[in-house]
Amino acid sequence: MNVPRLNRKVKTAAGMASVYFTLLLIGFVFIYPVIYIISYSFMDTEDLVNPLVRWLPTKLYIGNFSEAASVLDFAATLIKTLIVTVLPSILQTISASIVGYGFSRFRFPGKKIMLAALLATFIIPPQVTMIPQFLMFCDLKLLETIWAFILPATFTQGIRSAIFVLIFYQFFNMLPRSLEEAAKIDGASTFKIFYRIAVPSATPAYIIAFLFSLVWYWNETTLTALYL
Repeated sequence: MNVPRLNRKVKTAAGMASVYFTLLLIGFVFIYPVIYIISYSFMDTEDLVNPLVRWLPTKLYIGNFSEAASVLDFAATLIKTLIVTVLPSILQTISASIVGYGFSRFRFPGKKIMLAALLATFIIPPQVTMIPQFLMFCDLKLLETIWAFILPATFTQGIRSAIFVLIFYQFFNMLPRSLEEAAKIDGASTFKIFYRIAVPSATPAYIIAFLFSLVWYWNETTLTALYL
């Protein structure tokens, strides 16, 4: 009588083992480069050119870190990088949430056309607009300044801003309008409804938008080299 139950347990255990094995394989693909970099960062020149040394260095060498920090001027470079990435990411997230809320909650002429035009900017390759933006920033004397990143991010024209507007637009559409109607009855203004009801409810959307924006600004080297 316990044979069917035993078979189910065996199948369940086999299924869980296959799932964990698959997850380990996927995890190894992502962890392997990190382990490789960490291992080689502690090797000196002799170990790097020695074909017999693969993973474990013959001696622990930490001079690579001090040399890299000195050559890269690590502290100053890190501060500049954080300014170029974090500040535009924050401004882009805030502006995208405001625009997304406006498209979600207000009706105005040409709303669908404007939303479609905004989303079309995500489809257009950045190489198409790179030179016109460069010439515009050159005329406005914004090159080699942080304003070349701050101004587009503030006005929802930063790196892939359209996808963030769409995220907030869809998220605010899921919020029940009854909450806002109740707040209006209590005398709350549109701005108060936004930052007291919509913003706290959209915390997951803010986290997602900020993290993706931060990663994309951090990895963007072409525009950084072009504008700064």
